[in-house]
Amino acid sequence: MAVLLVHLELLILSSLLSLAVQPSLAYLQYGQACKATVPYNRNEDCDRSALLSCQNGFCACHTNVTDAFYHPTSKKCIILLGTRCDPNFYHTTTRGCVAGSCNQVTKICSCLPGRAASYEGLSCSKLIDETCSSDAECGYRQTLMKCVAGQCSCPNSLDNYFDRDAAICRVHTGSTCRPGGYLSCDSEAECVPVPKLDKVSWCQCNAKYPTATKQTSIRGLDSPHYGQAPCVKVVQFGEQCSSHQPNYATATRLVCDINAQLMCKNEKCICQFRTGLQWDNEKKSCVSGLLGQCFIPTYGNSTKVTYSQSNKYWQPPRKLNMIGYNF
Repeated sequence: MAVLLVHLELLILSSLLSLAVQPSLAYLQYGQACKATVPYNRNEDCDRSALLSCQNGFCACHTNVTDAFYHPTSKKCIILLGTRCDPNFYHTTTRGCVAGSCNQVTKICSCLPGRAASYEGLSCSKLIDETCSSDAECGYRQTLMKCVAGQCSCPNSLDNYFDRDAAICRVHTGSTCRPGGYLSCDSEAECVPVPKLDKVSWCQCNAKYPTATKQTSIRGLDSPHYGQAPCVKVVQFGEQCSSHQPNYATATRLVCDINAQLMCKNEKCICQFRTGLQWDNEKKSCVSGLLGQCFIPTYGNSTKVTYSQSNKYWQPPRKLNMIGYNF
């Protein structure tokens, strides 16, 4: 019995020693010889996390659907921002992109919204108000943001705002600007000279988007903090509109035509909530049917009625006889 136990212990020890001397499994690196053991998974031997696949017997960058290339410093293949990538590549969180991620639609390595790619395509800028230690971290050359007091900020916090869609600082509508300068106006405005002021220009709305007024019924846009109200576009019945009260930097600028008795509901222009109002396509306005409430818009006419007095309603009598008079 004792001999049997000793023999069993020797077998276990021998097995452990054989496992210890076996080399650990490791993926092949760039330039190493490989063998495509599975026809439909040709990168099985190569390090997929380094974006390698077995091509012509050697591990190389996966270039048939991407613009990957070998980066000697990091010893792996990388895909620069602005170049082709594969959104189905799940072996890294960035889908093989050196920064940002692979856009599912364009299949291009892109930074997340509000961030800009460096000229070299190696990094994405920080977001506005994020902590920083240099202008380069804020992507100054692309975003025009500087590192001020440890935060990424636009040059002038009062006259400038950060356009997250374009990832760049812009000049508020109504603020002074420099024609051809590095800080541009909003896409719906242009830098034009101020009347009667020599060598001074400001951002004003272009012809497509007139300047907002009280008539647009958007509150808060003409706050002194923002200078002048932003540019708006008046839209008609059935068109998309802004059903919320936007702030200056993110104003939707799609306003229903109140002259046509329209209001914004669920982001669509509809007739205002009053009895009997219906849209008349010929008159391009909401009109009232028989016995419905009447609306007389009087602002801007010769009587010079103020805006607060402009909405005049006529209520029908509760009872009418056959010829239209009260009982």
